[in-house]
Formats: sequence, structure tokens, C-alpha cells
Amino acid sequence: MRGNSKGIPRKNLVDLGGRPLLEYTIRQAIENDLITRVVVSTEDPEIAEHSKEFGAEIPFLRPAHLSEDDTPGIDPILHCLDELEQTGYRPDFCTLLQVTSPFRSESDLTGSIQLMLANPNKSVVSVRPSRDHPAWSYVMAEDSSLEPCMPGPQAKRRQDLTPVFMLNGAFYGSPLSLLLQRKGWVCENTLGFSMSEENSLDIDTMQDLEWARCIMETRGDFPEK
Repeated sequence: MRGNSKGIPRKNLVDLGGRPLLEYTIRQAIENDLITRVVVSTEDPEIAEHSKEFGAEIPFLRPAHLSEDDTPGIDPILHCLDELEQTGYRPDFCTLLQVTSPFRSESDLTGSIQLMLANPNKSVVSVRPSRDHPAWSYVMAEDSSLEPCMPGPQAKRRQDLTPVFMLNGAFYGSPLSLLLQRKGWVCENTLGFSMSEENSLDIDTMQDLEWARCIMETRGDFPEK
């Protein structure tokens, strides 16, 4: 978690339902029986203190250069794993739970982990059904002419199309050996765990945050403080 988020200032600590956003994911991870250790990587002392308050470990602060806008997402993960290995800790599996996915359910998390454990030579990422099918997408040239992204006859009805999915950012998991080899979560040996659109909300903008607050008011199903 980095402190200098741009879309929503101090995003990981922003209030959602009377709690900082990061609390939901940390608590969910700690309460899951399949997760043996919860470590937060951050360069921000305030985020570190809040993470400790909710039960996560902060064995080190991340170097500032790994928290820039253009830092590849995998780099902080590899740094964290390297730091832990220097203390003698090397897990068989590694998961990334982004705190911007507070509606990830217990069954979503458990199901993703179980899928990963049942396929120890593959990584697992959570996905959601995509509303925007590539069969309905076009590339626009400089002269405004359109070319379909998918060649061949263009299907008109959704029911005629093969369902497509997109990453939702709620869960990334991999055997450690595969992650270190590929230096990424998605490769040819990747399985998808499908989540509902509502549970897949990824809070990245103020509009996302307002939508999340509306969902909370409607559902009201988060654990008591």
C-alpha cells in the first residue's frame, strides 16, 4: 500500500462506513483459516501503524522508489518476498489482496485460495464478467474509420457471444516458485476465479468511492466493529 495515491488522496486510509479502507481487507485476511501470515508492504508510517492496529505485520518499510506512480505492480511484491526470505521465511504460496476491493466476500477469498491449492503449478487471479465484449469493439483510425477488433461476422446478440472476463484486482495468487520465475501473476499457467460484479468493485476514483458507500448503505452486511 502506498501513501501517495493520486486518484483519491490517502486512498488506503479513506473512510468507508466509519473505518479506514485498508481495515476490511486486513481483517478478512487475518480471519481466513487458509492464510497463515498477513504482511503489509508500505512506505508510509501512518499506513503501517493502522495496519498493525488491525493485526497485520509490518516487518519493514518499503523503499520510496517502489511507491511511485510508474512502479511496476510486481516490484513491491518481489521486494517484500526478498525481505522475508532474508529472515528465513519462504512460503510455498503467495497471495496479493488489494485493499481497494473491500467487497470481496469470504467465499470469494476462500474459493480463490482453494483453487490455487488444488492447482499447485498454476497461478490464480480473480475476474468478473465483462460487459464490453471485444466483438462490439472497434479501432478508430485517424480518418475516423472503424475497424472491428475481432475479424469475421459481427455478432449482434449478447447470448450469441462467448462470455469474456476481465481482471478485477481482488485476488492474485501463485506458487512462490512460479511467481519468482515469471515475475508476474498472469502467464500461460493462470486460472480465473469468477466474482460477481458488485463484489468486484475496485475503488480507484472518487466515483468508485461514492458507489462503494452507496453499496454499503444498501447491503449493510459488514461485520460489526
